[in-house]
Amino acid sequence: MSQEVLENEKTYARLDECIARYPQLKVCREEIVNAFDHLVDMYLKGNKLLICGNGGSAADADHISGELLKGFGHPRALAKEWTERL
Repeated sequence: MSQEVLENEKTYARLDECIARYPQLKVCREEIVNAFDHLVDMYLKGNKLLICGNGGSAADADHISGELLKGFGHPRALAKEWTERL
C-alpha cells in the first residue's frame, strides 16, 4: 500500500473520530471526504487553492487558510530544501 493511501486512511480515521464527537457531521461525511480528495488531487497536480472573502467572510477565509497551513495537531516538518531556503 502506498504512503499516500496510508496517509489518506489516517485522515479518514481522524474524520471518523470527529464525527464520533460531533454526530451532526455524519450527514455530510461524504461531502467532506470529496472535498478532501479534491484538495489532495489539486495539490498533487501542482495547483493551488485561493480563498477570499469580504467583511466577515474575509475573516473566515483567513481562518481556514490558517488552519490549512498549520500542523493540525501533529508536526509537519519542512523538506530540507525549504528549510535551507528559509
